[in-house]
Amino acid sequence: MKLHILYDRTGRILAAVHLDPTERPYREEVGELRPVPRKGQMSGDFEVPSEYAERGFVEACGALCIDPKARKLIPIKDRSKASAKGARRSPKR
Repeated sequence: MKLHILYDRTGRILAAVHLDPTERPYREEVGELRPVPRKGQMSGDFEVPSEYAERGFVEACGALCIDPKARKLIPIKDRSKASAKGARRSPKR
């Protein structure tokens, strides 16, 4: 499953659309609609990991987030690990 995803700086998914017409509800024959990022938001095309793609669109979007540095979908439970990995000691004052 390939999705176009709008997300914030923390990687939280704000909106998503199917890029594969065969996976859209009712196989919609409508042109592709894509969310447009505003200030502080980003968007991109992402491949959903197979173990989540099998669950369906809604469940996959609820279980995944974006790792902004790696620009890939990761399970939400791994977000705290990715954040901690990028965290450094506070600068000296």
